[in-house]
Amino acid sequence: MLPATPISTAAETMTDGSVLDQVRALHAETITAIEKRQALAVDARRALIASLRNRLICRPGCEDALAAWGLPPLPQRWTVSADAQLSYTRAHTNLEQAREQARWDVPEELRQLQPAMVVYPRHVIEVTVAPCGNDQPGPQRFSITVQVTLQTWATATRQADAHETARTLVEGHLPALAGAGISVTALTWQAADNPDDVALDYANTETPATTAAQPADINDLTAATARVTPPCGPSPTCGAPFGPGRSAP
Repeated sequence: MLPATPISTAAETMTDGSVLDQVRALHAETITAIEKRQALAVDARRALIASLRNRLICRPGCEDALAAWGLPPLPQRWTVSADAQLSYTRAHTNLEQAREQARWDVPEELRQLQPAMVVYPRHVIEVTVAPCGNDQPGPQRFSITVQVTLQTWATATRQADAHETARTLVEGHLPALAGAGISVTALTWQAADNPDDVALDYANTETPATTAAQPADINDLTAATARVTPPCGPSPTCGAPFGPGRSAP
């Protein structure tokens, strides 16, 4: 009986050079495939949000589709707060009036900020006569420092993104406030545990390109589509336009 002849594998017959060439080619193809998948994920999310905005699907259907496809959830509004010290100079008739008004009022410049930033006084830290204030006729100018809570709003899919947006907004206001003689210091940001329970208009919602699903999250986009298509069907509990006597487009 003749001895069995071993079967050569492809790896055994390849030269070192051909193996390296294959690795390089596969690497390039993999990068291209990942980039295409990320672009597809961004387009798919944008299309779902557009369908929600145009009332072609309801919000639960859109949320289910995004989750099934492994895409980032719908952006939501977050209220982000921070403790801070507010310092400014204002004219008052006397020290008592300056201290009393500082307890409940803030400079008008803060109310005019856009995007909006709301400031709530908590307690007065210090009120002193401003330098050279006694040399001015009429009401005296006082330097006032108050502990306050700042509050602003951000639209984001994640708490971390909301905080970053809020910080950027507040920091962007600081130069203009400084020009008006107002300073905001000792900022301590507070955690926003949950987004606000409000309905958003998604007309201007942007889809971040960097949050596309990774290949491990979606094994088969076609199969995922089949599981949730249509995202929203005829149901009395579904938002318009689908309802009794109407069908999905």
